[in-house]
Amino acid sequence: MSMACMKAMFSLEIASLLVACAYAHDFIRFGYVGATGPEKWGSISSEFKLCSAGKHQSPINIVKDDVVYNPNLKELDRDYVPTNATFIDNGFNVEMRKEIDELAVGVRAEVPVGIVRTRWWKRASRKYYRYVGSLTTPPCTENVIWSILGKVREMSEEQGSALKAPLEEEYRSNSRPLQPLNGRTVQLYDERRRRRPSC
Repeated sequence: MSMACMKAMFSLEIASLLVACAYAHDFIRFGYVGATGPEKWGSISSEFKLCSAGKHQSPINIVKDDVVYNPNLKELDRDYVPTNATFIDNGFNVEMRKEIDELAVGVRAEVPVGIVRTRWWKRASRKYYRYVGSLTTPPCTENVIWSILGKVREMSEEQGSALKAPLEEEYRSNSRPLQPLNGRTVQLYDERRRRRPSC
């Protein structure tokens, strides 16, 4: 499974967190190409300076041979329950929200979707990777703890296209380039290794 797919699926699960943080300030337009692209984010606004100056940015390339097994990590607690949700298009991203909080700006469309069944999110994952990074959109706030599942839930190309369809053209390819690791350690939780008897 590619890291790009892994990051995409994880991003879907935490979309609410990312967008909520992005709207904690007045919206400043950023993009993914040209004068407002990722390499320029730090100079668009002083609020975005971490996008250029930060040392713990995301996403990163997780190299499996370089991760460090951490026996102190616990199994992820994913307590999802069916809930009434709304699909939101905010222009640069789409998300599913449990309840509508008052956002400062940017919501272009809200579509009630009814009860969303979350049973598939509860499936156990025997392995995950953890590292300290940042939001992947401005303001690129750091000290975000990322838990990347070792087993990826895939979507079809048609499903991916349907998610992108409401977005403006410039935001349909909205992945930030990989960021330097800068000495960070990526930790590994592996259920099979935890169950091995000690020598």
